[in-house]
Amino acid sequence: MKEENTLLVGYDLDNEYTQINCCTSSSEPETVFASGGMEQSMIPTALCCKEETGEWFYGSEALECRNQKNGIYVDDLLGKLIRGENQTIFDIVYTPEQLLEKFLRRTLGLLRTRYADQGILQMVLTVRGLSHELSEKLKPVLEGLGLLEDRVQILDYGECFMHYALSQKKELWQNDVVLFDYGKKGLVHYQLTIGKRTVPAAVMLHREDLSNEFPYALLQRESPERLSFHFMDVAEVLLHRQLVSTLYFTGTGFEGAWAVDTMKKLCFNRRVFRGQNLYTKGACYAAKAIYTGGRKDILLLSEERLYSSFSLKVYHNTKEEEIILGRAGEEWKYAGNKLRVILDDTACLEFTINNTMKKMPITVDMVLEGLTKRENKTIQLEIEVSFPDRNTAIVFVRDLGFGGFYETNYRVWEQTFVL
Repeated sequence: MKEENTLLVGYDLDNEYTQINCCTSSSEPETVFASGGMEQSMIPTALCCKEETGEWFYGSEALECRNQKNGIYVDDLLGKLIRGENQTIFDIVYTPEQLLEKFLRRTLGLLRTRYADQGILQMVLTVRGLSHELSEKLKPVLEGLGLLEDRVQILDYGECFMHYALSQKKELWQNDVVLFDYGKKGLVHYQLTIGKRTVPAAVMLHREDLSNEFPYALLQRESPERLSFHFMDVAEVLLHRQLVSTLYFTGTGFEGAWAVDTMKKLCFNRRVFRGQNLYTKGACYAAKAIYTGGRKDILLLSEERLYSSFSLKVYHNTKEEEIILGRAGEEWKYAGNKLRVILDDTACLEFTINNTMKKMPITVDMVLEGLTKRENKTIQLEIEVSFPDRNTAIVFVRDLGFGGFYETNYRVWEQTFVL
């Protein structure tokens, strides 16, 4: 990593452990350790303020400070942020944003220690169970560290799994790819379906929460034999008649010997891998994809991305054109567009929905009921499109009037389309 200011960072912020990977545009992800030992790749997501000096510690040093009863220990940093829960430490009230910023600043300081002459060019922060609310609360914390939206994106675990799996040798994702994640929240199953009939190839992510069926508590109450038997039942149902190239296993629940024996039973005609750094490496690959402009041969279709393109038919320079208002593969929370049009002898807007998994696009109309009658080509409208999720488009239309000839009548229309 000799290039200056070229660090691409993947940061896995979990409420229990944090992991960091970094690379350049021409190198593979490398793990950032809190110390020389391999065990420090998983940094406890915790702080501790020492009573005598007011000094702050993080990670394993925070645990040691707590165990020695030398200060006030702070954990559940993400939970506090979601709840908006302050904490008083030696008569000083800290907001959850301040506490999380302290942790992030100290862990990102590990990059300065190892790569002193390099800054962060692009960073992807990944969080389990990411919601829009959590994403919005994380942004000002990152901005406080100088990481603005042009340099950092926040992705969920499923998205980072996609980037990880598709960055491996193609033989590993020639067919579908499955991930089992077994942590404190229970078992979660992800499956990548590789579409080979579209160009670019559409890769769809399916996520299934199996925490009720296979909770973390089974580790304590079941014998290894029973645990393996139960998991095999679950896995065989999910894998039945599925053409799967590779199985990945992650999460602390798979660290026992029972998991090794179980994986051996599932590896017939499949490659099997186990590890704890899949999401942080995937985040690093995602940061590289964002920086380099991504791959043109693959279209990612996760829960965070649109499955369909949504466009408006217009006439421009005497010919019909499609104005893209949301593109398949685009993150729906960032998708959307705003434009102005002049109506030409019509009271109807014609949109096209082009689903990547279907052969033919469909046309849908938005009728502007109660439209003011004026001379032709004197009605100017503003059209704004947003996407509240991957399967829905909301179209909002305003009458703008027409310059100095006609004032706006403030009429508005709104319609929701299922993509």
